[in-house]
Order: sequence, then C-alpha cells, then structure tokens
Amino acid sequence: MKLSISRIVLDHYKTFYDYRTKKTSINDYIVQVALPIIMGVGVGFFLKVNIDDGFANIIITSLSIFAGLLLNLLILIYTVSRSTKDDEVKAKLFLELIANISYGILVAIIMLGLVILIRIAEELGKQDINWATCVEYFGIVLWILLGQFVLTLFMILKRVYVVLKS
Repeated sequence: MKLSISRIVLDHYKTFYDYRTKKTSINDYIVQVALPIIMGVGVGFFLKVNIDDGFANIIITSLSIFAGLLLNLLILIYTVSRSTKDDEVKAKLFLELIANISYGILVAIIMLGLVILIRIAEELGKQDINWATCVEYFGIVLWILLGQFVLTLFMILKRVYVVLKS
C-alpha cells in the first residue's frame, strides 16, 4: 500500500540497539518511548497544560520549519550515502539515519494534523462535552509525540555529528 507508514516506524525502532553487543538497547526504548509517554501524561493529564491559539501557532510554525529542514537533510544524507557504499559501517549508519529522519518527518506531519484536530475539537467542545474530553486526550498524545520528536531530533543530531566527524 502506498500510504503505509509502518516500514518507517519499524526501521526507526530497529535502530535502537547497542552497537558493541549488537543487542536491543532497553535504555534506548526507555528514553525514546517511556520518557515521552511519562512526560506527555504528566504535562497533559496532571498539569492540564492546554493547547491555546498562541501555542498552537508556535507548534505549527516550528514543526513546519523542522519538517522542511529534515526533508532537506534526508536528501543530503541520501546523496552522500550513495558515494560511500564501500564502507559497510558508514553505509549502515546512513541507512539508520535515513530511518530516523523519515520518522522525525512522519511525527512532525502527524503532530501538525493533531494540532488542527485539537483546534476543531475545541470549537466542537463548546457545544458538546464529549468533544471537550477528546481535546484533553488529543493534547496528551500531542505532548507524547512532541517529546518523541525532540528526542528523535537529538538522535539525528548525534548521528549526523558522527557521520561528519568520521
């Protein structure tokens, strides 16, 4: 199916392993998955931080810029990776970097859609209490994805640094 995103998600999570032991890194899963969930639930559910118009505009603007930059970086990494097929370690690092960048773009697109959905649900929530509840849950999901996005950006930054340094 042309719209299936499962391969991007699976390839991203396959990069969570320890390079020395070649085993899955539980620490990477804790940092990249559990930490954003804890943060998202904490900020969205317990602290009740709402996504108002100003914050929604900041998120939309920031994500649009980052998505564009990540698309450019993806093209750059793809171009450079084609010239390093002799070095297996670098080739593998490039493939993992491509998976991480693609995942970052995917999360940014999902968050943009979620912010729009939250704004619509807030308008509908003024008339129906069920939509007001949905806004709270959408907000929690947005906070979780925001945490994942930031941590994925750090992962991408580290890997680009390693590639450029070597």
